[in-house]
Amino acid sequence: MFLKDISVSIDKNTKLPKNRHHKEFNIGTHASAIAFQKALGNKYNIDNVKKINIWLFSPREKGHKYQLAYDVSIYHYSNFDFEAYFSMNKIEQEHYLLKVIKESLLDIARIIAGREKEIKEAYELVLHEKFPLDNSWIRQMEKKIE
Repeated sequence: MFLKDISVSIDKNTKLPKNRHHKEFNIGTHASAIAFQKALGNKYNIDNVKKINIWLFSPREKGHKYQLAYDVSIYHYSNFDFEAYFSMNKIEQEHYLLKVIKESLLDIARIIAGREKEIKEAYELVLHEKFPLDNSWIRQMEKKIE
């Protein structure tokens, strides 16, 4: 089974800086997650999952770091710096999210003895693109992969 979707989000109970909203954050992570997944390509397999949900916490509560439920997995990323994230411009936020996605996938790969090389290559591929990420870049990546 190949990975088809990566999402990065926060729980509604996550404490955010004043005047910041959960929906605003969750929508803002979308382009980075799609770009990373597209850079991995259509044939990347990690733990036979279709989707990886990366949940961000600051700091993470006790519990499982990685959970698998059939073909969807949940990874708990600890110590996400929400104050720093919201003080960044859009491009810096995207770079920060890409780093978080890379670290999360590499940790999953270590946990399950997966393929780390492709994750590092995908991260580098996305970093060399024009920021901020937009839908035209994602469409170009889809054409390269097909």
